[in-house]
Amino acid sequence: MKEWVDECVVPYANRKCQELGRLPTQKAILILDCWSVHKGEEFLTWMKASHPLIILVFVPAGCTLVAQPCDTQINRILKHLIKSACVEYLSQETQRQLQMGFLFLRSSLTRVSAVRDAWHDTKFGDWDLSYETLTSARSRTLVHERFTEDIPFSLAISSQIPTDPLFVEVDSPKFDDDSALDPNMLVDIRGQLPMDVEEQEGGYIYTGDVA
Repeated sequence: MKEWVDECVVPYANRKCQELGRLPTQKAILILDCWSVHKGEEFLTWMKASHPLIILVFVPAGCTLVAQPCDTQINRILKHLIKSACVEYLSQETQRQLQMGFLFLRSSLTRVSAVRDAWHDTKFGDWDLSYETLTSARSRTLVHERFTEDIPFSLAISSQIPTDPLFVEVDSPKFDDDSALDPNMLVDIRGQLPMDVEEQEGGYIYTGDVA
C-alpha cells in the first residue's frame, strides 16, 4: 500500500493540482474500502506522517459495489477479464497435465513395481508394509518379544486364529500316520508272547539271555 501511495496516488494528485492551477498545499481525497490493511494502525499512522495533505475517506463495509466508483464499473470489468484469463489458463494447464498423467498411469499399471511401491509407501512412523520390512530380523524380533513377554496379548491373538478344518490332532485316531493303528484292529496278543518276554505294568520286558 505504501508503494502504491508513493508511486501512484501522490504523482497523480500533484499532476492534477498543476493542471487545475492549484497550490502545492491543495488537499486531496483518497477513497478506500474497509480492508483491514487500509484501516490498520500502521498504515493510518504512516499516511498522517508522510502525506498529511491526503484525506482518507472509507466506504462503509458492504457498500463497495454501490459507493466506490472503481468497483461499480472499472474493477468489475477488470476482475472479470482477469478471472476469465485465469480460468482459461487453468483449464489448458489441467488438460495438459491430465494427458501426461494418463499416459504415465497407463504405462505404470503394467508394472509390478506399482503394487510393490504401494505397500512400501504405506508408512507408520519408521515402519512400512513392504515385504522387506515385515520379514526383516527387526520385525521378527519384535513379534517374538511381544508374544513372549505379553501373555494376554499372545492369548488374545491366538484365540482369533480360525480353526483349520484340515488340521488333525496328532493323538487323534484320524491322524494320517503309517505308525498309527486303529485300536479296533489290534488283536489280543496276550498268551502268544515268546517265553523270554513278559508283560509287566502295561509294558513288555525281555528276560532272556542278553548275551
